[in-house]
Amino acid sequence: MILYTEGKKGINSLALRIFAVCAMICDCIWTYLIPGQNWVMQLNWFAFPIFAFLLAEGFNKTSDRKLFAVRLAIFAVISEIPYNLMVARAISFPRNQNIMFTLYFGFLCMSLVRAVREKWDNVILTGGTAVFSCWAAGWLGSSMGFDMGRMGPAIIMVFYIASGVRYTKLMQFVSLALIAVSAASDFIMSPVIGGYMYKMPAQAFSLLALLAIWCYNGDRGPNSLALRRVFYAGYPIMCLAIALLS
Repeated sequence: MILYTEGKKGINSLALRIFAVCAMICDCIWTYLIPGQNWVMQLNWFAFPIFAFLLAEGFNKTSDRKLFAVRLAIFAVISEIPYNLMVARAISFPRNQNIMFTLYFGFLCMSLVRAVREKWDNVILTGGTAVFSCWAAGWLGSSMGFDMGRMGPAIIMVFYIASGVRYTKLMQFVSLALIAVSAASDFIMSPVIGGYMYKMPAQAFSLLALLAIWCYNGDRGPNSLALRRVFYAGYPIMCLAIALLS
């Protein structure tokens, strides 16, 4: 009952968050504590599209976008030192920024596109704004080392734009496939299965994330203030715990 709604097929947003968090934890554990399984170390490509989808859903349904943005910014700042300790064992590490910054700038991109659409209601202008904002946020993310780099804002925008079109699933699949192909040379993993080594782009996990996203039944599920705080605070706590263990 907690992960699904009686009378509705599929799973609610809480179940999606749990899937994404579990994948993220596995990715971090195998990256910083138990290296050697590089395919497990790429599970962030499964987790992030789910986070991006939930961010777009929250953006569309929240009653207070300013508070939403402030909350993202606060936890991005709070998470930075634990993240630096995890990835570099240092208080300051300017080369990389945590995933909350990626989500925050994705939120700003959606806000800009929404503002343009509401003011001018022009498809070309709105589409151009979406492309430009993704490029600008992607360039900034790549330059400053945001987690997911230049691809993060684009993935977030895919789910935001796709939520308002007729063929939502088709657009999500095609867009994520194009993103995977465009960045395939940057992240190649070589899992050994049955004694054979296979080479594949890590972004393939983003397409697997769609299978979980498409099971979403539109129900938010349990969403108390305490539960939201657990999910937000869980990220810096996880980073700090892995830093201490490593």
